[in-house]
Amino acid sequence: MARKTLKDSGYILEMEFSLECMRRGAQVSQPIGDNAHYDLIVEVSNKLYKVQIKSASIDKDDKNKYWINTTRKVPQVNGASSMSVPYTKEEIDIIIGFAKGKWYFFDDVENMPSMATVYPDAPKEESYKWNAFEGDWFKIGLDT
Repeated sequence: MARKTLKDSGYILEMEFSLECMRRGAQVSQPIGDNAHYDLIVEVSNKLYKVQIKSASIDKDDKNKYWINTTRKVPQVNGASSMSVPYTKEEIDIIIGFAKGKWYFFDDVENMPSMATVYPDAPKEESYKWNAFEGDWFKIGLDT
């Protein structure tokens, strides 16, 4: 059996998010190809949301801490390595991060740090800044 690639993991996460949106009553569309800045379009009550899905990486020193990359890679000229740049509101409406079974909804895409730190085992109300965005389905017009 072939090994699962990062791209495979990304597609699986997009499907899991799509299914959860559909369970909550949304329509979900996906662009053909890999050229759109967004992964999915979520439609709720005739409103469209351009969604970028991001999986989290566990911190190597603190197993309670996860990092969600909130940028996109842009190829550089002359064969130089790609550069990470923030998304704009014209490109996407929201970044949805996933860590340890929880969804995080970041709708201020232009003012995000390059990495958002979340602690999935901590209560949402705790003082970890980005934990406050956990489960905010209302940001894409869906019930929590």
